[in-house]
Amino acid sequence: MKFQYLLTLSILVTTSLMASLAHGSFDSDCKFAYRGSAVDLIAKIMEFKDAKITGPDLGISAAAIDVKVSALRAACYFKEPAENRICVNKYEKVYQAVKAKVDSGALISGKQKEVDYSGLENAIVHAKIQIDDIQCDF
Repeated sequence: MKFQYLLTLSILVTTSLMASLAHGSFDSDCKFAYRGSAVDLIAKIMEFKDAKITGPDLGISAAAIDVKVSALRAACYFKEPAENRICVNKYEKVYQAVKAKVDSGALISGKQKEVDYSGLENAIVHAKIQIDDIQCDF
């Protein structure tokens, strides 16, 4: 089961990267990869906190988001323009701060029962993303 999930995830990531290259949005995808991943992860955390998904669901989702952003950023590393780096770093900091709240393995195994992410933190992170959006022409 685990192998099938990883294989499916790998196929989805590869297909997504190929589609991005084919549609010419590669530079934009590279520049905003961490931004999108942070927003996606925040949405999953909020679903978990609202009891719409379980801990294992959040753990699997967080791992999938991390694999996707890691694969995309690896593909971007050699191709993206140098001027993207400032924005990439800003969004990466936000993503890493949110990601630090989630231990995928512990959530999947049931060892992590809660995610320490408050409404105030959510408002601060969204404000930071909006400021970065203005500076990075999102």
